[in-house]
Amino acid sequence: MAGAPAIVAAADSYDRDWAGLPEEIFLMFMRELEIPDLVRSGAVCTSWHAAYLAVRRHHFPLPIPRNQLPCLVYACRNSATDGAVVCCPFTGDSVRVPLPQPPLTRHSTVGSAHGWLVTADEASNLHLLNPITGAHVALPPIATLHHVESCTDTQGRLMYNVFDRGDPEPTPFDAREARDCMYHRVTLSYSPAAGSACIVLLVHMSIGELS
Repeated sequence: MAGAPAIVAAADSYDRDWAGLPEEIFLMFMRELEIPDLVRSGAVCTSWHAAYLAVRRHHFPLPIPRNQLPCLVYACRNSATDGAVVCCPFTGDSVRVPLPQPPLTRHSTVGSAHGWLVTADEASNLHLLNPITGAHVALPPIATLHHVESCTDTQGRLMYNVFDRGDPEPTPFDAREARDCMYHRVTLSYSPAAGSACIVLLVHMSIGELS
């Protein structure tokens, strides 16, 4: 029968263990997925789940495809304290992603670039966070800015004295006030996954200074 080899070949293709592909192949495929699909891929089977855990465990850089739709990241009451929700407003897809402690609800978002969030913690110190891989980088604390000094008030609460140009007396801020007022804008030259090639530019008080 002339068609027998083709039929046998087709049958063999259905019997192949596609879940048994090397993890490197899974990772190559995951890098081309839309963000919600990437998060869901861990639920396909045990092999896909292991590959997705490897993405988060080793913080693999995931290049964003040119057709990648932008997503919103937010904390909500329905998510656990250590997680957030990633939502694509164009498709309506939303998925929950785990995040390292402390929870996102205790951070203030200052900016975002290259798939990373720039957040300020309860002490007003800045952090870089990748909500998909869970990678986290702590930036130099706020007191390293040349015109900011950390101190405590009479009750032992963390405070910051901010010195303005031409004013000999500093302006005192508590940690929450500093977090809300100090940072105007932040941007990244590259993804932090690029290592030393990533430069963080911060526009801050007073009067739009750069650091």
